[in-house]
Amino acid sequence: MAWRAVFPAALMFLTLSLSACVSPLPYVLDDKAGLGRVFDGIGGLSGGGATSRLLVNYAEPYRSQILDYLFKPNFGASLHILKVEIGGDAQTTDGTEPSHMHYENDENYFRGYEWWLMKEAKKRNPNITLIGLPWAFPGWVGHGKNWPYDFPDVTATYVVNWILGAKQYHDLDIQYVGIWNERSYDSKYIKLLRYTLDKNGLERVRIIASDNLWQPIAHSLLLDPELSQAVDVIGAHYPGTTTVKDALTTQKRLWSSEDYSTFNNEVGGGCWARILNQNYVNGHMTATISWNLVASYYQELPFGRDGLMTAEEPWSGNYVVESPIWITAHTTQFTQPGWTYLQTVGHLEQGGSYVALTDGKGNLTVVIETMTHDHSVCIRPPLPAFNVTAQNATFQLKGSFASIKELQVWRSQFNFKTKKPSFFEKLTPLKLLDGSFTLNLAEDEVYTLTTVTTGQRGSYPEPPASARFPKVYKDDFNVRAPPFSEAPNFADQAGVFEYFINLTDSGPHVFTLRQVVTQRPVTWAADADQTVSVIGDYQWQNLTVTCDVFMEKNQTGGVFIAARVNKGGQSVRGATGVFFWLFANGTYKVTNDIGGQTVLAEGQSGARAYVWYTLSLTVQGQYASGHLNGFPLWKNAVVLTPKNGWAAIGAHSFELAQDNTCYTNRSGQRGAGLLFQLIRLDGERENASLWKRHTVNNTVNMAEPTMEAVELEQLTKRVYINNLDSYSSKHIAQFLHRRLVGPCVDPDAEDEKDKRTSGVVQVVGSVSEQSDEDSPHVLEKYFGLNRDELLLKLMECDVIIYNVSQNEDQVEEALWAVSALHNEIGQFSEPKMFILISTVMTWACSKPDPDNPERPFNDKMFVKRKPHPNFKQHLYLEKKVAKMGKTDRTLFLTYVVASGLQYGMGEHVLHFFFKTSWLGHEPETPVFGDGHNIIPMIHINDLASVIQNVIEHQPKPHYLVAVDSASSTMEDIVKAIAAELGSGKTKRTPFEDAFLTQDLSMMDIESMMVNLRMEAILVKSLFTINWSCESGLVANIERVAEEYRRTRGLLPVRLCVLGPPAVGKSALSKLICQHYSLHHITLKETISEAITKHEDTFKSAGVDAEGEDSASEAQELLNILKETMEQNGGLVDEQVMKVVRDKLMSPPCRNQGFVLDGLPETYEQAKELFTEHESEDGQLQASASGKKITPEFVFSLDATDDFLRDRVLNMPERLVQENHFELEHFLPRLAIYRENKEEETAEDYFDELGISHVCLEITSSEEPNCSLLMQMVCDVVGEPRNYGLCSHELEEEERIMAEERMKTESQLRAKEEQREKEEAIKRNARWEKWGLEEGKLQEELMEAQSAPMKNYLMEHVMPTLTQGLLECCMTQPADPVDFLAEYLLKNNTYEY
Repeated sequence: MAWRAVFPAALMFLTLSLSACVSPLPYVLDDKAGLGRVFDGIGGLSGGGATSRLLVNYAEPYRSQILDYLFKPNFGASLHILKVEIGGDAQTTDGTEPSHMHYENDENYFRGYEWWLMKEAKKRNPNITLIGLPWAFPGWVGHGKNWPYDFPDVTATYVVNWILGAKQYHDLDIQYVGIWNERSYDSKYIKLLRYTLDKNGLERVRIIASDNLWQPIAHSLLLDPELSQAVDVIGAHYPGTTTVKDALTTQKRLWSSEDYSTFNNEVGGGCWARILNQNYVNGHMTATISWNLVASYYQELPFGRDGLMTAEEPWSGNYVVESPIWITAHTTQFTQPGWTYLQTVGHLEQGGSYVALTDGKGNLTVVIETMTHDHSVCIRPPLPAFNVTAQNATFQLKGSFASIKELQVWRSQFNFKTKKPSFFEKLTPLKLLDGSFTLNLAEDEVYTLTTVTTGQRGSYPEPPASARFPKVYKDDFNVRAPPFSEAPNFADQAGVFEYFINLTDSGPHVFTLRQVVTQRPVTWAADADQTVSVIGDYQWQNLTVTCDVFMEKNQTGGVFIAARVNKGGQSVRGATGVFFWLFANGTYKVTNDIGGQTVLAEGQSGARAYVWYTLSLTVQGQYASGHLNGFPLWKNAVVLTPKNGWAAIGAHSFELAQDNTCYTNRSGQRGAGLLFQLIRLDGERENASLWKRHTVNNTVNMAEPTMEAVELEQLTKRVYINNLDSYSSKHIAQFLHRRLVGPCVDPDAEDEKDKRTSGVVQVVGSVSEQSDEDSPHVLEKYFGLNRDELLLKLMECDVIIYNVSQNEDQVEEALWAVSALHNEIGQFSEPKMFILISTVMTWACSKPDPDNPERPFNDKMFVKRKPHPNFKQHLYLEKKVAKMGKTDRTLFLTYVVASGLQYGMGEHVLHFFFKTSWLGHEPETPVFGDGHNIIPMIHINDLASVIQNVIEHQPKPHYLVAVDSASSTMEDIVKAIAAELGSGKTKRTPFEDAFLTQDLSMMDIESMMVNLRMEAILVKSLFTINWSCESGLVANIERVAEEYRRTRGLLPVRLCVLGPPAVGKSALSKLICQHYSLHHITLKETISEAITKHEDTFKSAGVDAEGEDSASEAQELLNILKETMEQNGGLVDEQVMKVVRDKLMSPPCRNQGFVLDGLPETYEQAKELFTEHESEDGQLQASASGKKITPEFVFSLDATDDFLRDRVLNMPERLVQENHFELEHFLPRLAIYRENKEEETAEDYFDELGISHVCLEITSSEEPNCSLLMQMVCDVVGEPRNYGLCSHELEEEERIMAEERMKTESQLRAKEEQREKEEAIKRNARWEKWGLEEGKLQEELMEAQSAPMKNYLMEHVMPTLTQGLLECCMTQPADPVDFLAEYLLKNNTYEY
């Protein structure tokens, strides 16, 4: 027994020795035990949407070269599959694609470019697999609803017509068709589609479902045999290389029918390499299709450069063959659909994966990838952590492959460290020894080892160099037989713009571009309510857009041209820019957004329908002007944002056609034009917009500059402003930029030659910090100049403005500047002007008139002014500036402008109060001190206008006060801000509390505490100022608040999350609220809040008649709310909806936005919440107040009843009780919800308003699924529009995160140390146990065995054995042993 004691130690030693000395087992590639699934191919997706839009505009030979890299066998990607969008006239990610049937009786199979692309692919690879999938549908398919399944026969016929048209007109055989991209499927429709296909002789066309997630389609196929028979392939999107059990159980082919969608740099190539292998290794997927095929759309649209290669410059011919092309080639050039995967595929021991395929005829292809985590991250879903390290991998070929002697080797090395990648490089063939080979695999490599010898790394000469979009671009659309239906370089973002021959026009407007969609489509994304097509360079800032337009709808028709359009794709609904609208009712409008909410200018134009007009829009810096038929219609509209963007044309809305005949004058709203011209005006061509334009033969020619333009260039004024990155100086510079001003001359001059002629302003100046911020209004910025360098810059300027109204640190520099310039008067080549912008704080301690204390101070009293103790240096500077201007007024004019506290355009000093009210974190906005002090104020634009007038008119008085006409107290100001942006409540707090506020500087606080009545007599008498807020902030609070929101980009986000009970609405709503800083609105909490409020109202009601009525009304509403509360929202009448509506109208919800969680539940509730009336034609129209609370985005969650039931059963009891999810309550609620879905739903209401809802299928309760849902929400909604964290909040957040990180690391270290101690104790105990002496072990064994042995034998064996021995003695058989054995068997008391 002694060997047993030492056996465990010996065994452990042997194991360690073997693991250290024996090489890893080889990876066996064998077909002896059978093969895996059949390979269906690798493909690319054109569409979803308009991703190949610019490709068709490339000139030859570049267009053919791009196509060769994609489709030509053994050249580049050599794709096996091409999947295209079945155009539906709607926005489907990066643009719209035209439908083959805009209207029910309209069929045209030559629209768009997908037909051409499929033919080009087929020309290069006759065996390529073709797939069609709709993202959206024309509006007539849904019969006015945003849903394609109410009339499934109509939808099925529409799709089948597309397949038939492909064959009839283009000889294209479509092999697969999908249902509705990433949206809900309908089992009835799928079965009907299969029936319609078969009925039309298309049995060969197979159905893919559902181009979304694995569930619930896989589960539905298992439950419904008829549905299962109709579907051939389960297609999932972005599966993360995994599948689900139900999908495998169906025995259907599994495809990743849309994947990748990642920026096509090297990391994108790594993502593609990993999923091409692991989609089969982990998920048994036999086809993978990349979205998208080629990034051939404007890069600033969503998901720019997310294609296998990039071709986004048809104007230059430049394209880029990116790494994903060659990663694709590793598989596609050495396999074909119909090959079979080996069963022996999998993961490498040190990370990475390998697959092997065979054609069954002796050929073998092995693809190996070793992509590391950080170098293979795809856009979605989240990638779990894993490790990959360098390794030696040995492969052993067996079965029919054992006889292979040589393999071709192709390698790609990403080389992220050296940044010198090499892709698809052919190496020396590999010789095999006994069917075995070993590879030294580094990180981030891809290998193909194959018996196929036809592989080739195709190439063409370098394409032309990259170039920006042409600065001058024009198109007269004069194409009699266009090769494509859309004009070059236009990217339709809503609606469809097509070539149109206008035979009704006998003049020059025969060849036009026409917007042809007349009904809102069944949408996929949140389409804009307007139709729009963008073109040009996204970086354009200053440009002119000219277009001839024609409206075909009386009264309600409208068209626009636009510049600086900053959004497209699925975010187009939120696009901002400069939009110049012309309406058929004789009006015009200029807006800052495509929705027309922010109006910059408006008025009468006299325009009407069925007349051609020429619109022209010019944007320069922060100002825009518009012309109608060559005459100025409006000018100098202030445009603060955006800074750059595309040009665009568009129409006012989708209009219902009177009939469905294409190309009739009644076919709907059009945005059409004979001529479309873009001119970019950069800093080197300041006067280009003043040149004459001549229209000759339908083109535009630029003439030589006129004499007036040359003279104007000579009169351009160079203006220096200090601290251009401060609030005050920045806005003054923006205002003065491109403003017309007069030259600096002697104000007493009488000669004709000295009379003022208008000129322009060039702004230069200093900045306190270096920044990459774009400032188109500034010609030059100076940072860190010494005094000598600065003086040289000042000497180059005609006007020098020093602003010390906000920064006392600039006082000393301003004093030096005016003195230094004064000393250089003899060197002036031209007259100069020095303007000091000071502050009314130099009047703060002035004593009022004892006879009339209420009399305001004015400019003429400046000699009596007394400064605040902290502003004595300002006063000294003012006097110095005035003195310096008296030496020689013909050469050096000086002015002092004493500014009131400045407000407007995003705020500065008052920003604390605006932000506090807007955020609503505090119930009351503070008023520091008693609030009775009167503060002289002026809007920043009005101050800038005063400065402009000083430069232009050069008045004789050298001291001016710049304040508005109001005499508002601090309390008045704060109350107005709080009422407009917050709760309206204010509270007086001690003056000292202001010093505890980090957002307020000492200078700010002192400026707010001043108590002065002031009047700007000279400004009003000398100048004609177009005041922004002459009557003050309080009287103009709505305008100032709107400026504040617009300047700071504080736009509310309004969302609605709908769905059945327990689907996860609240979980998703909370995530959205957290990400976007929104208010979470639930019926339960809203009612609870209202109950508390009305109970207080009821208690506080008086005893008078009016009080009794008030109390009675409050009690009645209180009873209704409590009844609703008790029924958990089951009874929701119009009174409850009014409570919800009031909540949504509250300032916090109107400011930041909200997420409506589960509301409205029905069509009627939605109508009650958001609609006050219907139009005469029965169409819903939200009121002005309703528009402020109507959700912009609607997300509809759904899941199978079985999934919801299982989720409730597995839910913690606490949550079940809180949400009334006990089965006796939950199942009836779910049944009611399903019944309501059969009628008009809340989703139907939003569809009627043109707000499309996004359907999200819930298939998992796990965190990754929540993250994926949140990512989808963010893709639709876009960036947050709220305040980010301020600097000290960011620092605090970073500090907390650092502390948490250190705490976590400390805990991990402590746990690790404790674990090591415990393991050491256990290890010592084991060795001590194994080292016991032999005698002790034997003794323990004997003791353990002896005691129970006797008892066991006596109890279970001896009784039967004794009786058997007695019987044996009595019988005395010939074979006593056999006799005894039989006896024991017969008499055994234990049966087995």
